[in-house]
Amino acid sequence: MLSVFFIGVLAGQPASAPAPDLLSRFEEATALAAKAPERALEKLGPLPAETCLAAEQDQIRADVVGLAAQLSQKADPKRAAALFDQIGTSEAGEAALALEDTPLRRSRLLERHAGSPEAQRLLEAMRPKKALSLFSGTSRKLDLARAWLDAHDNEAALGLARELRGAVGKAGLERCRWGYIVGKAERKRRRYSAALAELRRTRSICASAKGGKARALDVALLEARVLAIKGRADSLEKLVGWMRALAPGHSYLDDALLWAAEARRGARSRKLLKAVVDEKGDMAPEAAWRLAREAWPRTPKQARVWLDAVLASKSAGVDAHERARFYLGRLEARTSTAAAAVHWRELAERPSFYGFLALDRLRRRAPAAFEPARAGLRRAAAGSAAPELPSRLAQHPAVAEARSWASRGDRGRDWARTRLMGAACALPDRTLPETVALAQLLAEVGAHPEAQRLLRWHPGRPLEAPLTAETAPLWRLAYSRAYAEPIAEAAEAETLDPLFLTALAREESTFDPNIVSWAGATGLAQLMPPTAIGAYASVFGGRLDLGRLTDPGLNLRLGARVLKEGLDAFGHRAFALSAYNGGAGLTRRTLPARRIPFEDWAESNPVRENRGYVKRVLSTWMTYRLLYADEIPKLPATIGPGRTVTF
Repeated sequence: MLSVFFIGVLAGQPASAPAPDLLSRFEEATALAAKAPERALEKLGPLPAETCLAAEQDQIRADVVGLAAQLSQKADPKRAAALFDQIGTSEAGEAALALEDTPLRRSRLLERHAGSPEAQRLLEAMRPKKALSLFSGTSRKLDLARAWLDAHDNEAALGLARELRGAVGKAGLERCRWGYIVGKAERKRRRYSAALAELRRTRSICASAKGGKARALDVALLEARVLAIKGRADSLEKLVGWMRALAPGHSYLDDALLWAAEARRGARSRKLLKAVVDEKGDMAPEAAWRLAREAWPRTPKQARVWLDAVLASKSAGVDAHERARFYLGRLEARTSTAAAAVHWRELAERPSFYGFLALDRLRRRAPAAFEPARAGLRRAAAGSAAPELPSRLAQHPAVAEARSWASRGDRGRDWARTRLMGAACALPDRTLPETVALAQLLAEVGAHPEAQRLLRWHPGRPLEAPLTAETAPLWRLAYSRAYAEPIAEAAEAETLDPLFLTALAREESTFDPNIVSWAGATGLAQLMPPTAIGAYASVFGGRLDLGRLTDPGLNLRLGARVLKEGLDAFGHRAFALSAYNGGAGLTRRTLPARRIPFEDWAESNPVRENRGYVKRVLSTWMTYRLLYADEIPKLPATIGPGRTVTF
């Protein structure tokens, strides 16, 4: 029975009897589907009423159940509809359209596959008003609008919400939900004034509604974020006071307080930062760091107090701890190079932004400590060869099937990916060597995002520990050279370091060529449509078909042009990355008027996302240089006016 196959092998467990090759069954059934659907169903085999597939098996489930549903619909449409209900991914949307003549199928496609191309075509054909008529009750209709908002189709979400304006009334939880959807959609569209106007009204409505306190705080947090973007410091502080009065000690307070502090300067900013520390939430380490930066030039002793507070915090991440330790080293260097070298030597054991900064400080300030640190890092990077396939994986049916399927075209590689992820799901207690082996297998079938995810989230977070010869295979996989050929071609065309472009693609998309961000950035280099259109005209002439942006070669070629334009305009890789992420206008506003220590510029960018992006891509590029070029780039001691493209 195929049901045994589904429940056993596809769930990642050995079947009780040898299972037939499902991919062969599927291919044969597909070939027969048009002319002989009944024979195709027989070839595919009977399906269970419910499948036991793990969530990671979505591609196989969508393909197999979707095909079975299409084959079933002529003989038994009800059975086909039941099979469609088992499909949880947008890959099955085309199959679902086959039954769109029933209101039930249309409504489920619109809601469960919101944002998919199939659902977009259906919504465009029906228009929002008719689409909403498929749903009973205002609450269900709001669920539909929220589903499109969560799918990042902000225009569709707004269109649906506008049709509901009269139905939600002027008060109550439904009006509260409606206002949040509209406000968030406007914020995502960067229509900040419209977003603020709606969120302000909605916050009051939510707070007045029975059971609306939690929703009022959600609205307030979103409103606070928009106020921070707009730099509306007075309004933001008033909102923080409102939130504190409504829910003292709530976890949102420290976020809003930190944004308020960022909008202020001087004594008022410091007072707000201290309030964030007093909240003892997850923003406290960031506030303590900012207080240390404030105290740095005036009162070094007070700066040390705040840096020590960051190191003592259990909620501070690895990056926050490393930053505090690096700057403690700078404080120590004022009086004792040897004491500073202790901090920097420890940091230099791990490839990271602050690790590379520390290594460079050792090079310039403590050469005797630098040489063994550099030698140790290079020995670790050379590392050991990848281990043999661990026995549990060698014996696991998923591995053999995945290797067989991977050589059978795109669908085979897709199914190999899901089988390997199913094996990962079935081995929650897997060891680090097993995780590395699974990641290697995933990379071999082109599943680079999944390989990255396995490595980054392995228990114990091995990438947050020092690099050693034993963990070097893991680091090479975590910093793999996916899409090496199109990256090399794009980099050569723009005279860029291929590893620099590789680092950008890794951090932008985790090597997922089909990814689309909530803002509409697409593909490996995460290009916004207007940027891509301009780059295409610059490189090829003519107008870009935006549907081609998921093509890896084209996307990388255009991304390389945008990156090179930033480098030509600003003369420094760090500035070029800032422009790539935040635009030339933001970069010009953050350019230092005089030469300052490089790390101080990196920390001074007022836009948190842009600040983190520049540090992250630079760190990744330097890690690639270490792992694949056997060198450690030298960071500039200072940065400022003038061209320094050698870095």
